[in-house]
Amino acid sequence: MTVLAQVSPEERQALVDIYNSTNGKQWKNNKGWDVTNPKAIVTSWDAAKKTGWYGVTVKDGHVTDIVLNDNNLVGELKADPDAFQALTRFLINGNRVTGELAEDLLEPMGELPKYMDSAPMATQATVAKSVVESKETKVVADNATTVTTDKKRWESCTRNNVNSPIVKNIFLKFIKYLVNAKNSGVPDYQIEGSNPPEFNALKPFITDPNPKISHFGTDVDPSNNRLREMRFSFTGDHGEYDVRLYGDFSDIAYVNFDIDLSGYTDFHHYLNLQGDYSDNYPGYRIHLKEFEFMHIDFCPDKLPVCGDKNRMILSSSSGLETLCSGQFIKATFYPSMSSADYNITVQNSSGVTVYAGTYSGASEVYINALEAGTYTLYMDVMNYDSGCTFSVQQQFTVQNCGTFCASNNPNSIIVRHLYINLINHLVTKMVTDGMIADGYFPPQLSALAPYISDPNPKIYNAHFANHGEYFRFSFANHGSDYDVSLRYTPNTTVTGIDLSGYSSANLVSTIPVLLNTNAMEPNHTVKHIDFCPATPVYCTTTNPNAPIIKTLFLNLINKLRSLPIGGVPNGYTCTELTALAPYISDANPKIYNFMNSGGSISFSFNPHGSQYDVVVPLLGNFSITNVEFNNYVTSDMQATFKTTFSNGSVNNNGGKVKHINLCPDELYCVSHVAIVVDESGSLDDTEIRKIKKQLKAFVQQQADTNDNLGTNIYISLIGMSDSDTYNRTDAIMQVKVTNGSTLNQFNNWINGFGARYGQSGISHGSDYWNGALQKALSTTMKPKGVIMITDGCQTANVSQLVNTMKLFDNYRNPANPTTPLTPNGSHLYVLGIENGFYVDSETVVSQRMAQNQDPNLNPALVAPTLQTNDFARIAAVEHTDVIQTQAESRLRKSLKFLLGYPADQFPVASIDYFKPADYYGHDNFNILGSDDRYLSEKLVDSQISCGISITKDFCEDCYSFQPEPGKEYILSAWAKEETNEQFKTFVNPAITLIFYHNKQALPQHEIARITATPSGEIIDGWQRIFTKFKIPYSTTSAINNTISIGIELTNNSPSIPVYFDDIRVHPLKGSMKSFVYDPETFKLMSELDDNNYATFYEYDNEGGLVRVKKETERGVKTIQETRSGSVIKN
Repeated sequence: MTVLAQVSPEERQALVDIYNSTNGKQWKNNKGWDVTNPKAIVTSWDAAKKTGWYGVTVKDGHVTDIVLNDNNLVGELKADPDAFQALTRFLINGNRVTGELAEDLLEPMGELPKYMDSAPMATQATVAKSVVESKETKVVADNATTVTTDKKRWESCTRNNVNSPIVKNIFLKFIKYLVNAKNSGVPDYQIEGSNPPEFNALKPFITDPNPKISHFGTDVDPSNNRLREMRFSFTGDHGEYDVRLYGDFSDIAYVNFDIDLSGYTDFHHYLNLQGDYSDNYPGYRIHLKEFEFMHIDFCPDKLPVCGDKNRMILSSSSGLETLCSGQFIKATFYPSMSSADYNITVQNSSGVTVYAGTYSGASEVYINALEAGTYTLYMDVMNYDSGCTFSVQQQFTVQNCGTFCASNNPNSIIVRHLYINLINHLVTKMVTDGMIADGYFPPQLSALAPYISDPNPKIYNAHFANHGEYFRFSFANHGSDYDVSLRYTPNTTVTGIDLSGYSSANLVSTIPVLLNTNAMEPNHTVKHIDFCPATPVYCTTTNPNAPIIKTLFLNLINKLRSLPIGGVPNGYTCTELTALAPYISDANPKIYNFMNSGGSISFSFNPHGSQYDVVVPLLGNFSITNVEFNNYVTSDMQATFKTTFSNGSVNNNGGKVKHINLCPDELYCVSHVAIVVDESGSLDDTEIRKIKKQLKAFVQQQADTNDNLGTNIYISLIGMSDSDTYNRTDAIMQVKVTNGSTLNQFNNWINGFGARYGQSGISHGSDYWNGALQKALSTTMKPKGVIMITDGCQTANVSQLVNTMKLFDNYRNPANPTTPLTPNGSHLYVLGIENGFYVDSETVVSQRMAQNQDPNLNPALVAPTLQTNDFARIAAVEHTDVIQTQAESRLRKSLKFLLGYPADQFPVASIDYFKPADYYGHDNFNILGSDDRYLSEKLVDSQISCGISITKDFCEDCYSFQPEPGKEYILSAWAKEETNEQFKTFVNPAITLIFYHNKQALPQHEIARITATPSGEIIDGWQRIFTKFKIPYSTTSAINNTISIGIELTNNSPSIPVYFDDIRVHPLKGSMKSFVYDPETFKLMSELDDNNYATFYEYDNEGGLVRVKKETERGVKTIQETRSGSVIKN
């Protein structure tokens, strides 16, 4: 109802001033603003009845809210801020408003709520203010703002309300239902006034009385027959629509559409979440120019609870009361529901969660097959039919039944897991590739092979049958017969199989499967697989990758064992964990809940509460030399292991492990790098020593990386021969280098470099590129990168050399020079001496380049500025690495010809990034002698090789706060200028954050920078600096990943000193307090709150607290004072 409460004349006049100064007559909505009648009563706006002053809320005779966002306010905002005695919210974003009212009234509130048409009309600043030329015009309409006595930061109630996600999900299900209905051709009049379950569930949260789907209307784009508008209300009593979508949004029906409610304030005001959502759903088009809604309470105190009539009955998948191991469990609800959401958790008798999931469906939900034991089922249900929720908790027992072998065979679970891995892999490959060749033998089949009755099993006759309805294949070439047939549901995976129907490997068994949607698919038949083997074959004994993972695991537990008790805080990481991380099933694994009891160490890879992922027995200070995994099946199931110590002692069953894939199908980081080296007589002894030093360091580092990090880096080392045909016999081809014999093989080759003239193919003329490059490309594992170290080039057949260069991904496509001719080819990087002797176009055609095309003669032609998006010689390297015009640029000119660049383009040069750059022309080979890690680091940074770039391990001792790339943070500080002049804001102090992609933090390593300047009130001569920033991060380009951050304190004045204090950085979604203590008395002198405002504490000579002062935007205020004294009696 409309609240009739008369406000004071001062507050009413302030409202009138806001109206008049911002062209109130032209507002989008000025309903109720009777500014010409001095006797008009200011009342709260009632959105349903359209009464009161639009956007104004009045409580107890005071204006508490003014919400005029996106309302076409234009002009300099003028009003007396002191008139509003109880104003807690003033939202005017999305308007073109300037003025100094922000100086007294507005405080930054954090993220900008996205209201109607909320593309900001001015740059969003942390404090809503900008200086325009010399007029000092303050923009105050860019951020959501608030006014409170204690300056609390505004945030939406949806942030902490536990019911908000549920209401949001109900609302989106309703929207999805409506869109799907329209896509299916349902006319508007049938939706008008209807009562589907999705709407029934939303009703309790609609603020209009007796809600119904009213005034429903849609519009379709005739050019593509897609929805472009949908609008409706929840009541017929008001003219405005409560929900409106406009744009292109038919695809909402096909995706798990989500929205951000952080801008939600209350149900009285529209929230507009327009935007292009297409990037969130690849392959779909969802572009909402408008998505506004109101009259929905997204922050309810509680959810409606269903009555006591709801009950649940557990049975086997076949409907029997007895629950058997190896068989699905079905939960059936009464009374029946046509639409519901289920949040399921099953815990065993030890309280460990063994099954969990969230699903949508009707009155039945399935639980995957469990082992024999006692369990407790916890289930939260959202009943859309009744618009209410209820919870159930029920204990149940699963038995080993004698009716089918898989129920009491402990090995069945192993075969079941391996089979699910295989079927999901084959379906994915079939969908992705369109075919599976006969004889296919993936790692998933290798793991299952011991349980397949066909000898030497492989995949044959894989195909989709019945127009894609069934997926079928065999383990031997049975002709038209098949061993496996599964009814295929697109975009699903198999999560479980029910083995109650299995009888024998020789017979066809019907085995229902459970999909990730919680749907049970009964149409699945299998034969020639023994699901009840007499003895298990664990993958840790058959998988060729298992020993490597075991070594990585040993390295990690020995590292943690050696750390002091208390030296492993939550979130700890180390090189050994980084090496094992690709095989850990938890995302972003770190060490949590570490405990060293003396007899064992325990820890988890994520905060799993009291449940440990790993338990390792200890024996004094003895190291652990071996672990043998006894019963590993899958990373989701706990396995035990036998532990052997360095003194020979053995602990047979104290070790436990979970969430590590001990049998990966593929190893992490498999890479092949070929090094091609010029061995001609033009290299002097000094250059040879530098090349040998770099090559020795490089192969040693790759051996260490392979041994310590579990990587799989292969190296080819090829010396150039003295003819176009490769006639040397000493090349080392495609060898995984490790410490030991393989490392010695490389070192022996390097030791002889430059000292073996006279051997086959080796002479002072061994600088023919063609044969060596062809040799590098001849390996069975295509090199990801070919690094060629040279000071010149010879050839007797230029056409042949050009044809060889066409095999690399650097060579330009003549039809489209912005693309490579061979996009899947190896990448070539030439590390050469710029002013050497090379092959260019004159070698072929005996004609010189036109002067206007030769960079040596035309200084205007320089290498391009490098970016990241365009492969056409636009690369992610800094401009300082680009070779500018030189007097004699022979290598550059040669590569321009050999790599097929057109007349107006040149090869890309970078000293730091080997890919997508083509080369770097050095004056000498000093860099190879001075930087031992040059090749290793740059190959990793260029994503040609793999492993860890050592320079990036720059903060191994960061046990507490360490900023993370891709995350948002707050920078705050205080600054002052030493001057007698009075200013409204300081213009000379500034803090600049500089983000670098290298630990060295050189200018050429800069990614981006952010500069923050003071704003807000000057308090006791100090002004606050406050800004939000996001640390640059990229998942695809190493050059855009932040490794280090520089902070520059800047004084823009040549004569006025400036000072900085209390510089702080903390996460955006966190808070920070700072404390200052007296260095002599150790008393607390001040405390800085979340917003970097100080509270000061003053003491008397005896140490007693006498005064507390608080820093505010209006100055320092005394908030507490204590006086004491003694009374002398006569």
